[in-house]
Amino acid sequence: FAVSPSSSAKRDAAIAEEYDAQNAKKVAAKAIEDEADRLENMRKADHVREIIKDQLPDQDAVEEALSEDWFSMNKKRVLDALVEDPEEQGRVKDVLKQHYVQLDELFKTFAASGSSIADAQDLELSEFEDFCHQASLVATGPHATSVMVSCFQECNGDFSHS
Repeated sequence: FAVSPSSSAKRDAAIAEEYDAQNAKKVAAKAIEDEADRLENMRKADHVREIIKDQLPDQDAVEEALSEDWFSMNKKRVLDALVEDPEEQGRVKDVLKQHYVQLDELFKTFAASGSSIADAQDLELSEFEDFCHQASLVATGPHATSVMVSCFQECNGDFSHS
């Protein structure tokens, strides 16, 4: 249909206004959809938290386990030999506390890899070497094995090679 030149500007303005209105409706619908998704995800997260709450670590149990492990690690004065300053030991213990659950699981994984689950309380040298290689803690080279053995021995309280 034909539009007179005098109505053309009004027509263009009406079309632009309609496009803006349609765009505003789309934005509003998207915001409503996003909010519904957010609420649904929060509901699902709450449900999962409820299901796994018994599996999450209890902070009191974590602190007790860390204290037992800390005491056990220092039976042979290993901690005192590696970190002499009591304040620094406190900072080390704080870092270990923050990551204790993950470190404990990692330790159990490697300790159980070369022995039965019942014996998964200590790392054997082969398990320690496997951990060092997988974590890229020791460079390759002619002295890599001797460095790992020295670290392993010191962590077990044997400072005779020093």
